[in-house]
Amino acid sequence: MSGNETERLLETPLCVLDRIHHAPTETISNENRNIDGIYWLYYDKTRDRLSVSKQLSQLVTNDTDHDLLRLTLTRKESRTAHPIDPAVKSSYSTQMYNVGTKLLWDDDWTRIWEFRISPGERCPYHMHRLEYCFTNLTESTIQALTETGEDDSMELPRHQVAGQTVFVERNSLGSHGVRNVGASLFLQFIVEFKFATTSEATMTSAHCN
Repeated sequence: MSGNETERLLETPLCVLDRIHHAPTETISNENRNIDGIYWLYYDKTRDRLSVSKQLSQLVTNDTDHDLLRLTLTRKESRTAHPIDPAVKSSYSTQMYNVGTKLLWDDDWTRIWEFRISPGERCPYHMHRLEYCFTNLTESTIQALTETGEDDSMELPRHQVAGQTVFVERNSLGSHGVRNVGASLFLQFIVEFKFATTSEATMTSAHCN
């Protein structure tokens, strides 16, 4: 793909996230490979469906209006197990740590979620235990909720801009519920990272000793 066909949404030590504006048929065919560290995140707007695959040809059809993202993790030799409490791994399946509404992908390195809330609806209170990034797929307005399900008086409603992408570092992780207080669908991809870079792991280990 030429440079003008992609838009860089995010670049961190853990990953790069690009939006693909045009994926011609020949490109889709050439990307029919399972490459370590590359994930294709696909929003089929025509069918209102989110999906994830390691092989692009399993996702894209040229007859639909869609949004296509390419997530590229840092090189495998630079990744190491996440230097946090081992209890986190055993808690992956508990409701409190479900940070989206539907789990789309789960492997050794990532968990990728669909986060969907219709106008007037809310998601349960949950905790973030892993560094993550999110990308807004729609424009909406949300209100943070407390553990009891009430509006958080310390937080004003936040307008979500379609295409906005944010990375949340370990020292900024928190907990919250969310209510859609706007008139349109709230929809995101959320990517949780189960690893750190080798340099990050070394620094954390040294700090803990």
